[in-house]
Amino acid sequence: APDYAEAYNQRAIHFFKRGEYPRAVADCEAALRLNPFHFGAAAGLGQCLAKVGKPRAAIRAYRTAIDIN
Repeated sequence: APDYAEAYNQRAIHFFKRGEYPRAVADCEAALRLNPFHFGAAAGLGQCLAKVGKPRAAIRAYRTAIDIN
């Protein structure tokens, strides 16, 4: 479902649980491109970016999630 943001978000969760953080980042970003108000994707992106050692980008993603919420 290439136009369904939640499909990307769910796959991002799967990748995150497997420790495949760069792939999870890509899917969170895809979900947010399709739905800029997807709280779960924004919060998940923050977690993924923290795991790959990008704390400033993680903080930006967390701030986006707060704004959405």
